[in-house]
Amino acid sequence: MKKFFNVFAILLAICLAASFVSCKNDDDDDDPSVVAVYKYSNEDFTETYTFYDDNTVTNVYVDVEGTQTISGTWTGSLSGTGTISIYGETETFSVSGNTMTIGNGNEYTKQ
Repeated sequence: MKKFFNVFAILLAICLAASFVSCKNDDDDDDPSVVAVYKYSNEDFTETYTFYDDNTVTNVYVDVEGTQTISGTWTGSLSGTGTISIYGETETFSVSGNTMTIGNGNEYTKQ
């Protein structure tokens, strides 16, 4: 009986050790994932909108004076219509295929 108990205790210890080793740190899962990236470019500037699954959006504007990055929020559907709240203003957007049109009339291409 004592031998059975010792074997059982060793197996239990192995199982407990394996369960702690298999635990994963889920901290990285809190980072938002990119849902879509749209870019507009002309001879004067390039502008890129990156949409995330937590309904945040990042706008990167590049011209001869440098790069400006600002974040905001978005609502709606990236396969239909929605709004972007950024720069203290809210603009509507619509998506058709690989093209997003923002209220300013610029057409952005999905990257």
